[in-house]
Order: sequence, then C-alpha cells, then structure tokens
Amino acid sequence: VVPLLSKPEKLEGFVTDNSESVDTKKIYFDCDGLSLLDQLSDIIKKRYRKIILLVGPEGGFSRDEERLIKDGSFEVCSLTPTILRSVETVAVGLGSVRSLTS
Repeated sequence: VVPLLSKPEKLEGFVTDNSESVDTKKIYFDCDGLSLLDQLSDIIKKRYRKIILLVGPEGGFSRDEERLIKDGSFEVCSLTPTILRSVETVAVGLGSVRSLTS
C-alpha cells in the first residue's frame, strides 16, 4: 500500500472537500485526542476504502482551525502523551496505520 500525499491546500477547502463519506476514516493527530489504538481496531474491523490522516503544522492549529477540523468529522487521536514534531507525527501515524493495511 503506497500512501498518496496531497499537495498543500487551504485547510477549509480540504476539510470541506472531504466532509462526508461512509467508506472514509478521517483522523487528525493531536496529543489531546483519544488513543490511536482504539481507532486502529476500528480500521481493522471496518476495512475503510480510504483513510485520511491530517497532521498539523509545527506549533499546532489555531482554535478556529481545530473547530473546523472537528466539524469536518475528523476523529482526534493521540499518538503519544507528549507533543511530537510534525515530521515525527507523520512517521509514527502513517507507519501505524500502514502496518494494518498492508
């Protein structure tokens, strides 16, 4: 399974374009979220056609941006109890999800 990396785009457009789909799992990584392990078990059970992983910028999203993400039906998941750098979040998050979909 080769991940598809999208071009950078405005957050509002991205969230709106990917707002509703039954076969899509949408995850936003944040240290204040629920455990990723719970989401991984859901991914195993339901076999989603598409999985979207959203990683924030260094320094995080603003409160308005976080509200936009949650309103877009992204599930907030924590990878670790501490804040990771964006590049680390991509590696750990993508690696975790990819290990289940291979």
